[in-house]
Amino acid sequence: MADTREALKEAGLTINDMPNIRHMVEVLIEDLGFDEMKKHVVRPLEGVKIAGYVGCQTNRPFGVNGESFENPQYLDKMVEMVGAEPIPEYEQKVTCCGGALAFSEPEKAQAQIKDIVESAYDHGAEMIVTPCPLCQANVEIYQGQINKTYGTKFNIPVMYYSQLMVVAYGGSAKESGAQRPGHQGTAVGRDRGQASETLNFQLRTNRQGRLPLFCFCWQALFKPLDSK
Repeated sequence: MADTREALKEAGLTINDMPNIRHMVEVLIEDLGFDEMKKHVVRPLEGVKIAGYVGCQTNRPFGVNGESFENPQYLDKMVEMVGAEPIPEYEQKVTCCGGALAFSEPEKAQAQIKDIVESAYDHGAEMIVTPCPLCQANVEIYQGQINKTYGTKFNIPVMYYSQLMVVAYGGSAKESGAQRPGHQGTAVGRDRGQASETLNFQLRTNRQGRLPLFCFCWQALFKPLDSK
C-alpha cells in the first residue's frame, strides 16, 4: 500500500483505502452461487464438450474462495452449470497463453498456445472457454499462424464464459457477442432451438474473421437473475 501511495503522490493523487477489486467470476460464484445461476438456464448446452481454460493471471491474483491455484475447478463447474460437458482432466487449464510475449517473442507465445489447443483437442473438446479476455484473444486469433508454422489444422472456437451463459439463459449468439456483425441467415438467427446445435453451427461457421471479443452483453447475462 505504501508503494501505491508513493507512486500516486508523484502524479498528484492520493488514496486512503484500497478498494476490494474482484473478477466478475468471483462475484457470480461467491455472491450468487452455482445453484442460483443454474436456476435460470432455459437452454442447456447439452452435447457440447468444453475445455475450461482458466489461464494464469485471472487465477493467481484473484482466484475463487476455496479453489486450488494449480487445478481450479470453478470453470469446469460453470461449464457443467450451463448443461455442457466439462473436461476436469484438461491439464493446460492454468498454462500462460503467452500474452506478454505475443509481440516481442511470438514464436514462444505461439508454442504455448499450440500446447493449450492441442491438449483441448486430445481431450475431445469442441471448444475452449475462458474467463480471461486476453487469453480468449490469444488462443483464438493465432491459430492460423500456428497452423502455418507447425502444419497443424487448428480451428477450435475460444469463447468467453459469459457468452455461454447468455445462450444458456435464452439469448442468441448475436446477443452473446459471438455472432459476427452483419452475418445473416445462420441457424442462430432462424431457430432458437437446441442450444448445442446453435452453438456448434455458429461457432464453426463464424470463427474465421471474427474480431477478438472484449465487450459482452451483460444486460442479457443479468436480466434473468433480476426478473425472478
